[in-house]
Amino acid sequence: METNIPGVYAVGDVRDKFLKQVATAVGDGAVAGYGAEKHLSECEIFEQQIMNEGKPSLVYIYNAVDADSRELLSVFKEFEQSHSDIRVSCIDIYKSDGLAKRLGVSNGPCAVWIKDCKIQEKIDHEITKEQIESICK
Repeated sequence: METNIPGVYAVGDVRDKFLKQVATAVGDGAVAGYGAEKHLSECEIFEQQIMNEGKPSLVYIYNAVDADSRELLSVFKEFEQSHSDIRVSCIDIYKSDGLAKRLGVSNGPCAVWIKDCKIQEKIDHEITKEQIESICK
């Protein structure tokens, strides 16, 4: 990787190398493989956990870097403990927004009430404990 200038080294695509396209293809394959695995995993989570086989499900979509969103997590955990017949899922869109997009949500915080595999209602503004209780009836 040494160049004709002493102390200067070339790396990456600026180098003229025999296997340049092979290395790029391998890298692209790794990225595509990761994306496919993530998609399949999200499909499974969406069908089994979010849609909950038609049973009632409450989904809280939040952004972990937003303090207000994080504070609401305790409200949803409390709701989950007092409503054993409703599955509660908390989705952090900071890491991945794929599940939120499937629910038609672009940002958090947002609560989505699902029953019979259909979105019944969304709350995407100042979420309160009372609002959560009222939509989940």
